[in-house]
Amino acid sequence: MFELMPNSPSHTFRHIVSTLLAVAAALAVQGQVSVGFRAGVNWANMNGENGLVGKLERRIGPGGAIVIAVPVAKALTLVPEIGFTQRGYGKPTLLNLALGNQKLALDYADLGLLVRAHVAEGPPTRPYVLAGAALGYLVGARLFQLDRWTNGYQGVVIDPGNVRTGPWSSGMMNRWNVDLCAGLGFMFTAGRSQVSVEGRYQYGLTNIWNDVPVTDVNGVPMGVLKGYDRSIGLSLGWLIPLGVKAGKGGEAPSE
Repeated sequence: MFELMPNSPSHTFRHIVSTLLAVAAALAVQGQVSVGFRAGVNWANMNGENGLVGKLERRIGPGGAIVIAVPVAKALTLVPEIGFTQRGYGKPTLLNLALGNQKLALDYADLGLLVRAHVAEGPPTRPYVLAGAALGYLVGARLFQLDRWTNGYQGVVIDPGNVRTGPWSSGMMNRWNVDLCAGLGFMFTAGRSQVSVEGRYQYGLTNIWNDVPVTDVNGVPMGVLKGYDRSIGLSLGWLIPLGVKAGKGGEAPSE
């Protein structure tokens, strides 16, 4: 059974966030950046190997970020983000002996660094493509198991540092997750503000389960768990330039 134990974010992650905010503040004083947010939904799934996780379904969770846009050219913008994304998987459509019928919700604090390239001129809209990477730190995990008596799911908080698949085996989940990201979007001008509609796909490189060993009911090793994030996100964003006038059609702010 999975054990309950709270965990706090690491000092390293807090230091990275503080550094990024300090850099953004310094740039904002010079009127070089736009700041805002994006919020939406994330359709998460996990790509398993060797059939140990089984065929899974997507689960819908929240996603969003504080966005900092730093223009580096007329059609090119550097976009650091500090955000939150809920990953995991939905109800399995193919069960396995070790895990049974479960759903998993993983809450990540994310640091993203993307490049946004506008591919057409506005106004009133400017389409763009974006690509980059995100580093996530696991701040919470909840496992929902099917109660066969009530036919409902009962949730329990799990300790990523001590995941048990049975009384004979345990292991650690990776607290850090690395995703590659690519997407498409449209930027609209609304007064001094810039509004965006964006879709993105995230491809996880990190084994979330960190090779947690799996045993059967007799304690015989069956292998290790492997699972990689595969997420699709849709969000609305809002940006406002600091200290300068907004450009037209989603262009980088100009002096």
